[in-house]
This record gives sequence, C-alpha cells and structure tokens, in this order.
Amino acid sequence: MITIMYLFENLQIGVLNAWIGPVIAWGNLLFLFMINPRAIRRLNDMSWYSKRDKMASTGTMVLMFAIMITTIWVPVLYGSICFYVGVSFFLLGVIMNLLALYNYGTTPINKPITKGMYRISRHPLYLCWTIMLIGICISTASWLLIILTILYHIPSHILILGEEKYCRKKYGRSYNRYTRNVPRYL
Repeated sequence: MITIMYLFENLQIGVLNAWIGPVIAWGNLLFLFMINPRAIRRLNDMSWYSKRDKMASTGTMVLMFAIMITTIWVPVLYGSICFYVGVSFFLLGVIMNLLALYNYGTTPINKPITKGMYRISRHPLYLCWTIMLIGICISTASWLLIILTILYHIPSHILILGEEKYCRKKYGRSYNRYTRNVPRYL
C-alpha cells in the first residue's frame, strides 16, 4: 500500500488517532514523580529564565499544545509501513525518555546531571521528545504535524541555549568540561 502524506485532507476526530502518542509521552512524567517528586520542581524551575527564555518557553508550550490538539484529528495509518516505522521510533523515544527521566530523578538536586542518557546527549529529554514526535509524524504521514514539530524545535533550541548558559554559571568548570565531551543533541 502506498502512503500519501496529507496536510489537511484526512483530518477527522477519532478515538484511535495520534493523540495517544502525546498522552503516553506526557505520562512519562508520572515516572519521574514516582522516583523523586522534588525532581519535578527542578524540572519546572523557571527562576533563572531571561526574557528571551520566557518567550521561548511560551513558544514551546504553545506549539506543543498545537501538536497535541492537532493529533486529536490526525488518524494513525494502522497496518501501513509508516505505522510500523513510526511506532518503532516512538517506542525508542519512550524508552530513552524513561531512562533519561530516571537519570534526572536520581541525581542530587545540587549536582549537574551527567550520568546515563546524559552521557550521550546534554539534553536527552528534548532529544527523546524529538524522537517520539518524529515517530508520531511518520505513523500518521501528516505534513501538518511535521511542520508543527519543526516549528516546535525553534523555541526549544533557544531555551536549550539559555539552559546551558544557566548551567555554566551554576556549575562552572565541571559543566564546561561536560560540554566539551558530550554533544548538545546527539
């Protein structure tokens, strides 16, 4: 079966549409809460945000909300090659995300997170979200989701740069060494 990518033509509300993916992805945060409820506070700490970081954070939230709402109307192409490839990417992202959340939750609050998935990427939570979103895009063959996912990564990158600036200030030389040895994304 040949899969045709759509922008708007196949939008329809459905119980088994792509919304299941973001719900599972956001559900991963419950895992972090179970490991260390205080880590959720660390994850949501915006006290260091500059005006630019606040704008980027708002942009990521607006675009993530747009992606989540859009997935309500985007059907998954069950049984197609796109479905199997997309689900494979999505599950890889979920597993990696759970590992990164475990690393995040088990690191003392006053220490930089440099173990596990953080040895592969300085920002594995963003990386895992990207892999999960790519999986959703592939399993639906939706241009609209691809466009929203690409747009989502613009403010995300700006926010990541702000996080790195904050970590350089907070952790000093040890974080600088870490950035020389571990890539930002992959």
